[in-house]
Amino acid sequence: MVTKAKPEDVMKLGFTFEMFRPTVAEEGEFTPFIQSVLDDNVAEVKALIGASVYDDAAKVSDVKRLEVYLAAAELWERKGNMVLRDRVVSGDNSVNITESIKAEEYREKARAIVQRVQSSGGSSGFASSVEESSHFPQDSTT
Repeated sequence: MVTKAKPEDVMKLGFTFEMFRPTVAEEGEFTPFIQSVLDDNVAEVKALIGASVYDDAAKVSDVKRLEVYLAAAELWERKGNMVLRDRVVSGDNSVNITESIKAEEYREKARAIVQRVQSSGGSSGFASSVEESSHFPQDSTT
């Protein structure tokens, strides 16, 4: 799969091979590991902004940044799972929320890009709506 962002773009955020050891066994496996995270997110990015916006050359910097932020959020979640797994194995069930906070920060940055792209009319053909319903009889409008 061809992504707009490259593994190096994600690594510039401070992700290193050592952070993901032993999941990534050798340093040479780190770049392909990051690329697989980017590849996994392409469908989500296209769903968020639309395939036409994804392919729009004028939006490439926004799309690239969106891919990087979603990859960063995913990597922080994976790192958090590794930390939690290690703690549970060692008998310490306390949770370090740093990884969750970092993941949410990157998701928030990604949401801001999606909103900006959508509000600038960049998501031509994109429409959304919200329908509210309730299973309580007193909430019925009929």
